[in-house]
Amino acid sequence: MNSGYARLGKLNVDNAKELAQEQGVRSIPDVRFYVEGKLVGQFTGVESKERITQLVEEHSAAFRPQQGAGGAPIPPRPRAPGSKPLDEAMKPMDKEWLPPGMTPK
Repeated sequence: MNSGYARLGKLNVDNAKELAQEQGVRSIPDVRFYVEGKLVGQFTGVESKERITQLVEEHSAAFRPQQGAGGAPIPPRPRAPGSKPLDEAMKPMDKEWLPPGMTPK
């Protein structure tokens, strides 16, 4: 049974250069899938929505919902105070966006 939840994290390589180097990040985006602390898949660069969906389904197939006292499912972590609403945070990026310090040619 799948819990329906995944926890995602991101790392700003400009703010964590040592960790990025230690992990072998050579280009961005660098997306990695971990299950129980073990790297089970990754990709770099642009991937289609279909491919990302496939990867998430593939690597979450064996997830079991965490259970609390009495076997009740543990709810997902609450969002951090001050977080953007999900519909705002999940909007596609503006195609004109460039990383800080970059200018179009």
